[in-house]
Amino acid sequence: MIDHDKLKEKFALGRAKAEQDIQAGKGASVSKVGRNKGNEKLRGTRKLYEEKHNVSAIIGSWNLPAKITCGIGAQACLAYCYALQGRFLFKSVMALRFRNLLSIATLDDKHRPTCDKDKAATAMRREFLAWVLSEAKGADVAILRLHDSGDFFSQDYVDAMAQAVELVRKDLSNMGVETELIPYAYTKAHVLNLTPLKRAGVRIVQSSGGKHDATLNLGLPIARVFSKGEEMQAPWIDGQSESHKDVLAIDGHTRIGLTYHGGSKEPESLSRRTDLIQISTRKAA
Repeated sequence: MIDHDKLKEKFALGRAKAEQDIQAGKGASVSKVGRNKGNEKLRGTRKLYEEKHNVSAIIGSWNLPAKITCGIGAQACLAYCYALQGRFLFKSVMALRFRNLLSIATLDDKHRPTCDKDKAATAMRREFLAWVLSEAKGADVAILRLHDSGDFFSQDYVDAMAQAVELVRKDLSNMGVETELIPYAYTKAHVLNLTPLKRAGVRIVQSSGGKHDATLNLGLPIARVFSKGEEMQAPWIDGQSESHKDVLAIDGHTRIGLTYHGGSKEPESLSRRTDLIQISTRKAA
């Protein structure tokens, strides 16, 4: 299980480093993923997406600190979240996530974020556009994973993200850049109004096992964490397999299984079995 007292120390160090970085002129940024370096799952996702759709692609991620931005929907997952373990606790990694968060939100002494919608939209628009322009180089699509760590922490942030995505698409069009921006996200914040994100073309996967499973829209994509060795039966498909990875989320597959892969001891139960039965037996619209 995750040591949350130790985690508080890591957060404090990461936030302090981020504040120092900002004072030195180092701000928020999209995490770039190269073909031979960076997040392994995202590298594989890009390769599979290119092969499936016969396109050239770039891929990156926009990340926030886990836990403190997950309060809307996170519950049992806070005991085993992969983004609260391993390399995510390195000061430099944590600092980047705090720099991103501080660029769009104000934090109180307990790290609780509040968001100015217009400020956040402006900041994310700037960073997303800069990433596409610096990396695309004629690529057909720019795939942006939202929240490799973290989640949508408020309705203002949801609205700001939708606005930023729409504005970046307009910016690219006005510049004559034909690269298509494709953002996607897993979220336990489905109790919020995610319609603005969907209208903006963000591919959303609802993550089960949180506070608000009763609000899951069974006609939309849903992800669920499985125990190691637990069998995934149809309609669930393994979203970590070498054959699929996050292409399932990008393409809107309706039921995505994610095998537990954290470094801490696996909890006895990763989700409510009653929810699993209900989600598995009803067909998506």
